[in-house]
Amino acid sequence: MKQTNNAIKFLMAQYRAIFKNANIAMVAAIAAAALAAGQAQAAPSADQAVLNNDALTKELKSATEGAQFVVDGTGTQSAGTYKTLTITGTTAGVTFADKTFTLKVTKGNDHTFDGTQGHTDKITAKGATLNIAGSTDNAGDTVVTFGKQSGSVVTIKDVSVTKGTIALDNGSKLVLEGDKGIVFDDKSVLTMTDGSVAASVINLKSGAAATVTKGTLGQSGATITVNKDATLTGAGKASGDAVVHGSVNVSGGTVAVAATHLKIDGPLAVNTGKVTTTDAGGSITVTGDANFDAADSLSNSGTLVLAGNSTFDDGAVDAAATGGKVKFGGTATMSKATLESLLGGAVVGAVDSKHAVIDLSSESAAVALAGASSDPYIFKNDDGAVNTKLSGGTGGSLTLKGKEATFTAFNELVGDIGLNFETMTLGSGSAMDLKGGLDLTARSALNIDGGKEQGALTVTSGSVTLDGASGSVAAKTITLNGAGENAKFNVNGGVWEVQSLVQTQGTSKVTSGSTLNVKGDLTLSAGTMTVD
Repeated sequence: MKQTNNAIKFLMAQYRAIFKNANIAMVAAIAAAALAAGQAQAAPSADQAVLNNDALTKELKSATEGAQFVVDGTGTQSAGTYKTLTITGTTAGVTFADKTFTLKVTKGNDHTFDGTQGHTDKITAKGATLNIAGSTDNAGDTVVTFGKQSGSVVTIKDVSVTKGTIALDNGSKLVLEGDKGIVFDDKSVLTMTDGSVAASVINLKSGAAATVTKGTLGQSGATITVNKDATLTGAGKASGDAVVHGSVNVSGGTVAVAATHLKIDGPLAVNTGKVTTTDAGGSITVTGDANFDAADSLSNSGTLVLAGNSTFDDGAVDAAATGGKVKFGGTATMSKATLESLLGGAVVGAVDSKHAVIDLSSESAAVALAGASSDPYIFKNDDGAVNTKLSGGTGGSLTLKGKEATFTAFNELVGDIGLNFETMTLGSGSAMDLKGGLDLTARSALNIDGGKEQGALTVTSGSVTLDGASGSVAAKTITLNGAGENAKFNVNGGVWEVQSLVQTQGTSKVTSGSTLNVKGDLTLSAGTMTVD
């Protein structure tokens, strides 16, 4: 204003020099016009240079609905624009009018929503949309930070980020109450060093990148979409540090960790794109159901934990880039080829203390349980040992389930896993022995034929369970001879028929509503037999 007044004084002096005898009223009119022109071209006042609490409150009182405040981050000021955005809350809270307005930031990396004096302060502007729209392709040129000096809880309507960065630190929380949530467009970044974003919609468009180091992105029921060429990175130092809360849909983009951690607290759907762990020290945990529908949509060098049910389309596992560990907490539906792709590199098992099922029921032909030692086998042809990469985990258990299975290359099955099929044909040399705690369940028929005639089934360590509406066991005899209670025989449903049952050790049980017909001998010399 000082410069403007000086300019007016100069003009008036010129007018006086030229029009010494002019009418005083005319001189006054000319001076008033000059003043008006000077005000129209004047730079914003000092309180306008920084769009802070006082300036925003003042502007909102006279602004129309839908007003836009532009923050350009440059030293050159013009009417209607501001140099810096600095909104500071208090522990009691700072609330702006509910009037709808936009804060548009086009340049500068020192714009903040902050707390004071070490507090996590509250800032509320429920009608506000923050638009970070940088003027360059460098996302670091246009940055808005929440909690740069101290924590803040900020409640606004929506956020859109284009060619810029939004950053959260010091435990700050951003709450978005609008239905658009937060949208990241081309060349935009979210860096969450320590904070959280609660929004119902989080949309990472092409070229966008979001990194969560500590805190939560999303909320219960939220939809997080990772589109083509976008990246969602988990950078948690420990498991549980970095959390994405809601349904994550990968539609052409990438969800990734290195030697870091990410927890997806909700379901995961990979339609196109990839989920990847690139370091043995990294992990991704999914608490909800997971679907891998795209080709090569999973590559894993670390640990992938799928705590819910999961499905894998053929070709979904990038076998060449998959090692580490894959742990299931529910039922994982896949083909035998997909299981073999996993076994080619990864240790496959159950979440600790959980029972996991790998369902191979989509196979139209019988699943061959055997393979050469060099193959990604389930059991070895030459000694019947289960693949060492199939594991129940710590206190957990793992079952392979399907329609039909065969193993006739050897007379033993050895390993602490479960087999659950409608029909199984097992045995070689007229015999089959279950060892190593193997649990076998038949839902329709169990054939121990050894090739030409019914063979003998022996349970040394493990169990045989008959569980279906009705069925039969084609074996000369079933013998339980495991030490103590290591050998078990159970009929859990329906009507079943066996040739003979010999129990020299172990336990056997026929549950309520089930029927066991023994056509030949029934021998009990040790152990216990229970009929409910």
